Formats: sequence, C-alpha cells, structure tokens
Amino acid sequence: MKTVITKTFFGALAVLSLNIKASTSPDINSQKEFIQHSVKFPESCDAKNQKVEVLFTTNETGKVNFVLAKTDDKNLKQNLEKQFYNMRFTGMKQNVVNSVVLSFKII
Repeated sequence: MKTVITKTFFGALAVLSLNIKASTSPDINSQKEFIQHSVKFPESCDAKNQKVEVLFTTNETGKVNFVLAKTDDKNLKQNLEKQFYNMRFTGMKQNVVNSVVLSFKII
C-alpha cells in the first residue's frame, strides 16, 4: 500500500511516496501518517529522484533505538537517520525491525 504527500522546497515540488512494512504495528495507517508528517526532504540532498529503504527498531517506550537508511547519498543518509532517531512510535513491538521505503521525486 502506498501513500503520497507533497512538500515544496527550492521552488520545486517533491513527492514523497511511502511504503511501510511493520507487521507488528496494530495501526499501520497511523504509523504511515506519522512518518508522512515527520519526514522532511533534506535541502542539502543532491539527488533529484531517490528511493531509500529505512530500517528501524524501537525500544519499550517507542523511541527509535536503531536506524539504517540504505542510500549512497551521504547527506540524505545522515539526514534521514537523524530524523528517525527523533521519532517515537506507539504500538510497535520493541526491537523488531520495521522497514519503510521512501521515494523522493522532484517534479
């Protein structure tokens, strides 16, 4: 299931397409909505079209305790990982790997 949101920056339009696999979450739609509103496309990113898989786990309070953004773009990787470390998810089992695929596209 994919959800699309749009955000404006640099006078262009960035489309964030989101696909989350978190079978441990009782309310996946609220998790997707939370990520959509939380993730910001980094202004320092050189990539115009980018698909990034983000793997993360949470602790018992829902705070992200591990994150890995799979991309060769160093700035994008650091920025996305920092954003996820600042997130808190409710209802996810602790220390279970969740996968989110973020697709950024400048149109």
